[in-house]
Amino acid sequence: MFSGIKVIIMRIIILFTEISTVKDLVTASIPVAGKEGGVILGVFLKRKSQPKPFLQSFSMKQRQGSEDLPLIAEITDWAIDTCAAAGISFIAIYEKEISLSQLISQATYHDLVIADARTDFNDYLLTSLNVSLKDMLVDAHFPVLMMRPGKEPLSKIIFTYDGSYSSMHAIKIFSYLFPMCRNIPVLLVTVNSKRDDQVENEKFLDDWLVHHYSNIEKEVLQLNAKEQLLEIVNKFAGNVYVVISAYGKEAYARIFHPSHVHLLLKFSKASLFMSHE
Repeated sequence: MFSGIKVIIMRIIILFTEISTVKDLVTASIPVAGKEGGVILGVFLKRKSQPKPFLQSFSMKQRQGSEDLPLIAEITDWAIDTCAAAGISFIAIYEKEISLSQLISQATYHDLVIADARTDFNDYLLTSLNVSLKDMLVDAHFPVLMMRPGKEPLSKIIFTYDGSYSSMHAIKIFSYLFPMCRNIPVLLVTVNSKRDDQVENEKFLDDWLVHHYSNIEKEVLQLNAKEQLLEIVNKFAGNVYVVISAYGKEAYARIFHPSHVHLLLKFSKASLFMSHE
């Protein structure tokens, strides 16, 4: 997928909620983790009502005569062997209840968190309140990739820029973590924030992008950007990544908000990369 390009070595956390997606998520994460020293920490989340991770859904599928899915121990052995062949360490955590605060604390000392884009964290993370993606991201000190499991190679990157420093921060962090994506076609989606410095800043951004990507297009949205952004994302088939900053402390300056994230997660097939200052 990303051959011939030097990658950095990373520490990645993958949050597993469905055993059927483990192979896709691990396989997609290996090129990102780098080689000879990269580490993937696989956290098998269990539902709050389950005595063991995946046990209820796995047993139900067996009784219903569906395909024979491997047990956690077997899929862990596969992940360890597959990662080792790429020079990467795989460490598994399972049969352990994990709270939101524990996850945030652990993830702070990793470079990236990857999870299935369909995950409802309220079903898995222990807390006294209902847990949403916003709860995990608002205080996060790490980027998150909500990935659509699949085997298609990455075909498009969509950067969202609303003039805020947080949106530029997300673009930079993605580019630093995914240097192997330099030749993937990029669409820069901008929206007029009516900031006095946006025109000048967009020129700076254009200059920055050409040093990191070889194929760049641009599209400008109006202020009612939510539906327009969804329409643009859904125009593209294949494996699409949307890079967005919708959380963080700079809310007053942003046009892209958590509602954009939830809309994309619910009504698009794109993966979402999120980071903020």
